Amino acid sequence: MVARGSGLLRLSWGGLGELFGRGRFPHLKDSITRGSYGRVSLVAMRILYGINGTGNGHRSRALELVPALSRRADLDVIVSGTAYSLPMPFPLKAEYAGFSFAYRRGRVDLRQSIQQSRLSSVIRDVRGLDVSCYDLVVSDFEPVSAWAARTGGRPVIGVSHQASFRYPAVPRPSRKDHLSEWFMRTLAPTPSAIGLHYARYAPGVLPPIIRERVRELSRSFGNHIVVYLPAIELDELVPVLAGQAAPFVVFSPAVDAVAYRAANVRVEPSSDANFADQLASSSGVLCHAGFELPSEAMYLGKPLLACPIGRQYEQQCNAAALERLGVEVIWDWDASVKTRIAEWIRLRRPVHLPEVTHVGALADAILSYASPGATRRRSPNRPVAPMLKPQSMAPSPEQVA
Repeated sequence: MVARGSGLLRLSWGGLGELFGRGRFPHLKDSITRGSYGRVSLVAMRILYGINGTGNGHRSRALELVPALSRRADLDVIVSGTAYSLPMPFPLKAEYAGFSFAYRRGRVDLRQSIQQSRLSSVIRDVRGLDVSCYDLVVSDFEPVSAWAARTGGRPVIGVSHQASFRYPAVPRPSRKDHLSEWFMRTLAPTPSAIGLHYARYAPGVLPPIIRERVRELSRSFGNHIVVYLPAIELDELVPVLAGQAAPFVVFSPAVDAVAYRAANVRVEPSSDANFADQLASSSGVLCHAGFELPSEAMYLGKPLLACPIGRQYEQQCNAAALERLGVEVIWDWDASVKTRIAEWIRLRRPVHLPEVTHVGALADAILSYASPGATRRRSPNRPVAPMLKPQSMAPSPEQVA
C-alpha cells in the first residue's frame, strides 16, 4: 500500500483505493484501483463549495481546496457565519449570516449564540439558494449549501473536521455530549463525507491539510511564544501572561490595526502573513483546541499548549485527541492557569504531526461524487503523494496541484 521515494511517504493508487474503499467509498476504490482515474480536469462540471464562517479554521482549509477544485471544475463559493476575522481571498457568490458561536469569559455563551443565529433566516437562505445547475455540492460544515442540496436533490459531500465525528473511534472526552453530537450531525447533513483529523482514526478520516503558506515556512526557534485565544478577553489574558519567563506575541481580532506592548506581552492584530512568520520562528504555541492551528503547530514541530473553549464540544473532543498525542491541555481557565502555563514553558516538549493530506489527491477524490452526467476530460495517469512526513521537504507544486 505504501511506496517510499524522494523522502516522501507515498500512497499508491491501490492504497488510496483501499483507504477510501473500506465500506464507505467502494465506488471510489473501483475507479482508483482500475488505474483509469488519474488526475482529472473537468470541462463542464460545476461545483458549489460552502464554507462555514465560524472562526478562521474552515477558511484555512478553503485556501487550499478552492484553488485545487477551481483547476478541475467551474467553482462557486459561498460562506455562512460571520465569526472569521480574515478576508476570503477569492470571489464569493453569496454570504449568509448562518450560525456562529458567541463567547464570554472563554466559554460559549449559549443564549447569545441562539439569539444571534436566527433559524428563520437560515431557512430562508436555504430556500433561496438554487443548486439545480451544480453537478456537486461540497459542504465544509456549511448548513445553507448542505440543506439546499438535500432539499434540491443534488449530489452533496461533506468535507470537514466535523465529519470525522461520524466515527465512534474518533477521540471524545470522558463525558459524551449527546446533544452536541446531534448538532454536528444535523447542522450540515450530507449522506457522504470525508472527515479530517489529527490522525487517521477511522477508514473515512484523513490527516489534516496544511496550507501552502505554512508548508513553505523556514522554521527556526526564537524566544517568543505565539498566542491565539480569541475567546478570552485581552484584559483577562494579558495579566496571566505578564511576568512569565518568556515573551508572548498575542494575535487578537479585537485589535484593529496598531500593535501594543504590556510588559513581556505584545498584542498584534490578526494578519495572515505576520502570523505565519511569527509562528515559524516561535518557541511554542498557546491556542484553543481548534483543528487547523494545532495541526500547523505540530507540523512545524512547535511545542503546543491547548486550551479548549468551555462548552464547545468539538474543542473538548479535539483536546482529548491532542492529549492522546502527548500535547499538554489546560481544560479549565481558572486560578491555576498561570502556574500551568509557567510549568509548560519550563518543559516545552514538541509533538509532531504523523502525516498530512495532499490537497490534489483529496480534490480528485471529491470529484468522484459528482452526478454521473458531468463531463470530464481524463489526462494520463501519474502518481500523486497524498501523505508526507512533516519532517521531510515540502512537496513540489505538481504534487499538490
